[in-house]
This record gives sequence, structure tokens and C-alpha cells, in this order.
Amino acid sequence: MLNNALELTGIRKTFDGFAALTDAHFAARWGEVHALLARTARASLR
Repeated sequence: MLNNALELTGIRKTFDGFAALTDAHFAARWGEVHALLARTARASLR
């Protein structure tokens, strides 16, 4: 979409073969603020 500063599609995350996230989408419009939070610092480095 043209109004998005960032757009991600088809996001997938697996842990030891377990699909925790499949075909997810994320979009951020210009001027929006988003944060991605992790339970621990180690988890955010993976």
C-alpha cells in the first residue's frame, strides 16, 4: 500500500519445528510509532 512506511507480508517464525507464526502481516503508516517487545534480552537477539 502506498501510504505505508513499512509493510511486511508472509512472516513466519518457528521454534524447533513448531510453527509459532505463519503468514503474518505487519504494516506501519508514516508517523506511527511501534515497538516489538520480547520476554528477555536473549529472546530479542534470536
